[in-house]
Amino acid sequence: MDKPSLLYYYAHIFLKHIIFNMWDDFNKIINQGPNALKNMLIGEFERIKQDPKNLLSNKEITIEPDSFNPIMVKIDEERKLLVIKFPTPIETAEVAYVAILLNAENPRYFTLELHRPNEMEKQMFPDRTYDRYEFCEWSKDGKHHILGTKNGELKEPNPDIFIEEIKAIL
Repeated sequence: MDKPSLLYYYAHIFLKHIIFNMWDDFNKIINQGPNALKNMLIGEFERIKQDPKNLLSNKEITIEPDSFNPIMVKIDEERKLLVIKFPTPIETAEVAYVAILLNAENPRYFTLELHRPNEMEKQMFPDRTYDRYEFCEWSKDGKHHILGTKNGELKEPNPDIFIEEIKAIL
């Protein structure tokens, strides 16, 4: 990937930066409710998309009606998980969902990422030429961890399985 795609940039750089470095501001928007959060996410996505100075690829992304829909999931009495649906991913490492463990002291950032095999992978592993989704976590210092799933390979982005996988490691 020479230039990151808009979806990759938004999930792996922009939103992750907001979560880890501007938590108080993000939390204020969360507290305004799901519509305010969705509007902010769409507004920032469109702002980045329209910026002529950025060098992002694949900027012709259509925002579907359910794109950036936030879902709040109660983990236990003290913890909540914010799950955000992204527009349909097209390229490897673009996300279908992002989940944020809401904890002001130590938020955690999870992604469900598309893996589309390249030509070399198709030659080396002819039985695995299909798209699949990887369960990952990003740390504040930028480390990317592929966590795998207890449910085996995910061939479709399923938010319920994504949430189940996160709960299993918390």
